[in-house]
Amino acid sequence: MITIKSKFHARLILTVLAFLSIKNLSAQTTTAIYLNPAIVFFGISLLFFVMSAFWMFLPKTALFKRGLYFTFAGIVLTIILIIL
Repeated sequence: MITIKSKFHARLILTVLAFLSIKNLSAQTTTAIYLNPAIVFFGISLLFFVMSAFWMFLPKTALFKRGLYFTFAGIVLTIILIIL
């Protein structure tokens, strides 16, 4: 008879990460997923960072216009993927 011994260690995550992990699990079970404060804060901060990135370049440069083309292409591609 062959027996195999195994060892495992339970690792605890940080308190802040545990709070976010619990919030993530609770958002999947409720119907009001978009009212979760963590999701709303993340969405607003992401939108702020995206919009503030446009002020890194002067509006009359070719690099700024190229960035706008990529932005519009991303918006169109996002809408297509949502529809599909």
